[in-house]
Amino acid sequence: MLSAIEDWERTKSLSVPEDLKQLWCLKGGGNLFDDSETILQPLSGEEYALIEPVSSVLWADGLSRDYYVFHKGIVDSVFRKYEGPSSLWHHRILVKCLNT
Repeated sequence: MLSAIEDWERTKSLSVPEDLKQLWCLKGGGNLFDDSETILQPLSGEEYALIEPVSSVLWADGLSRDYYVFHKGIVDSVFRKYEGPSSLWHHRILVKCLNT
């Protein structure tokens, strides 16, 4: 799975945070916490659970194209295309998910 994620990353000219790649490899994507939060996936799944279509909607609503959405929920989470995560808060969420 990691090679497919890294291929996607190269194709899109992205720098995906390592902990997010780990999460995708270990858990995939999907719903968390009684379906109130969703980790989006880069490669396969329903359109509403994929990074590209969800990010496209938010780009149209004004989100800078420098970011991709990787988590939808009460608060959406993004990563900067070239510099990794946009804040330490995202690291805490990912670490919690990896440890469950």
